[in-house]
Amino acid sequence: MADPDEHSAFHACAVKWAIDKFVSGVTAAQYAREALGFSVSGQAWSHRYVKMMYREEAHQLAILRDICANPFRPVTIDPGWLTPTVTSLATAAYTERILPSGELDPARLTVLADALEEVGWQDADILGHLRSPGPHVRGCWALDLLLEKE
Repeated sequence: MADPDEHSAFHACAVKWAIDKFVSGVTAAQYAREALGFSVSGQAWSHRYVKMMYREEAHQLAILRDICANPFRPVTIDPGWLTPTVTSLATAAYTERILPSGELDPARLTVLADALEEVGWQDADILGHLRSPGPHVRGCWALDLLLEKE
């Protein structure tokens, strides 16, 4: 089994790489095409290949949105909302993933959103994010916020 610290370091590196590529305006799929020496103007790409690349880019952007919160709408936590029920549901959602993909279970996140509403949470951004179909991965900004992870 992999060392948890090694996994965290890899995750942090992967997140930084994804953010760097996102900020520079180059998606990972575009980067891969460039690395393989493809150029749109010089290649007669098949319709199927282009569809596959767009699907991959959309998936990568969805994961990036799951990891990075909107920097223009910061969310703060009232410690009173972090009840034992909310904390245990958040911990379970973080540790119990769907295998083999490793994604977080959307059903658990929906239950967590319901528990947050019961304690008075009104922030539509975090509730909407937790109830969205995802994909949700470890590093999900809403879950990390609730678990007070950096």
